[in-house]
Amino acid sequence: MRKASIWAMAFGLVLATGARTAAESIPYDASKLKSVCVRVENTPFPAEVFGLTKDALGNYAYVWIKGKLPKLAADYGTGRACETGTPSLWITVNIDSLDQVRGYYGVVDVHLVRRTLWETGERGLGIAYSASTIFKGGSRNAELQVKLILDELLTEFAAEYYKAGNP
Repeated sequence: MRKASIWAMAFGLVLATGARTAAESIPYDASKLKSVCVRVENTPFPAEVFGLTKDALGNYAYVWIKGKLPKLAADYGTGRACETGTPSLWITVNIDSLDQVRGYYGVVDVHLVRRTLWETGERGLGIAYSASTIFKGGSRNAELQVKLILDELLTEFAAEYYKAGNP
């Protein structure tokens, strides 16, 4: 199982065309965004080894959004903003360890998923914002590095939120 997850992550890293997803490559629609539900997913590898629990990452993103985007209603996990149909800010951290000496590697993704009107006239869920960063590091600083990356990716999300004309 561990070998399969390493190969899956390695394949994903190879498919990535650089250290960051180009913001211009996806037509974002963050307009009229009134609320989001912060949702966190971790890799099958126990990210808790690095101090990266779902709750720690979710709390970090939730507090960041409440502090930097005060007019955007946000909840983490449960609550009014997490009702069915509410846009979700999905944060995914995939991290794995090479070994004690060579450290770790991974990817952090931030996606805004919301209902949208497709060109075909049908309504459905779609990705309205997407950003990713690939990272690697020594054996001690994974938690700090992931939080710095999250800060950067959430700042980019906030810029898109304001560029879309939100208050």
